[in-house]
Amino acid sequence: MTPEQLAHGFTDFHRQCIRRILTVGADQYSNGEEQKFEKMRLHELVTWAREEAQDLGVYAAMLDIRLARLEAVTRRLPQL
Repeated sequence: MTPEQLAHGFTDFHRQCIRRILTVGADQYSNGEEQKFEKMRLHELVTWAREEAQDLGVYAAMLDIRLARLEAVTRRLPQL
């Protein structure tokens, strides 16, 4: 993969992030003219951020489980 291809992959990822902000994120986190986090009290923001960090941990564990399963399958395949 060239640096240009990697940059293109990042651009695609970035576009998907923007799409999520404007769709699911708007439904969950927007109050119209502002984002809910902008008006949260500090303790609410900390609680919310901790929950998001915990979600990231769960997603990482799920991804690791799936990757381990994929790795086990690919070990049985002929070398490419």
